Amino acid sequence: MLKNAGKSATFPLKINTKSQFISWQSGFGKRSKQKRFEKIFCKVAMKPNKFFLQALSLQLLMKHSMLRIAIFIVLIIFLQACSATRSNKSSRDAPTTTPSSLTKSREPDASVPPVIINTKNVDPNSVIDFAETLIGTKYKYGSAVREQGLDCSGFITYVFNHFKIQVPRVSRSFTNAGYPVPLDKSKPGDLILFTGTDTTGWIVGHMGLIIQNDNGKVRFIHSSSGKSIGVIISSLSKYYETRFVKAIRIFND
Repeated sequence: MLKNAGKSATFPLKINTKSQFISWQSGFGKRSKQKRFEKIFCKVAMKPNKFFLQALSLQLLMKHSMLRIAIFIVLIIFLQACSATRSNKSSRDAPTTTPSSLTKSREPDASVPPVIINTKNVDPNSVIDFAETLIGTKYKYGSAVREQGLDCSGFITYVFNHFKIQVPRVSRSFTNAGYPVPLDKSKPGDLILFTGTDTTGWIVGHMGLIIQNDNGKVRFIHSSSGKSIGVIISSLSKYYETRFVKAIRIFND
């Protein structure tokens, strides 16, 4: 009985000791893990993560880049505004193209020999009157025959031949005929010379007969190959101003 009681008395003691040891060991493990976690957390808190620093640097860089882009855009807008202001000012200050600004003829084509045209005693107004009877005649390249049609120099040839006045057959041959006059000083009976459709070389390729100069407003009759096609009367429009070469006088003053 005592033996059994001794056994029963020692057994709970062992159990209690073991359970206390386990409980102490378990508590020690929990406290150790907690301290280890706190230590790691403190390290992370005191030394920021490299990925966080990279993200922060990237964000700052993006903000800096956006600021630079914004400044660049504002600068472009400012420069464009200044350029527009200068161009508007220059366009306002630029002189408008008028016949008086075309008084100086282009450089003559030295390869074309001078031509003397004997107009005899023919009245220029008679020539103009006859030329106006041909209004509506169709245009035909290379022709000086009214029934077939007239090109620009063919028209001039036909008109002057009517008065027995010999003139060159090709418009370029009029380049150095007579003598040049300022366009604003031109008068009825003078010839007006233009380039052809190619304006780069200032080679005469079209011509007409001046019929009026009303204070610089020049009108001329010619055979046009443009939209109007045929003998018409035209004013010196911007289109013809860009092609103007010179005005020449072949009638005696």
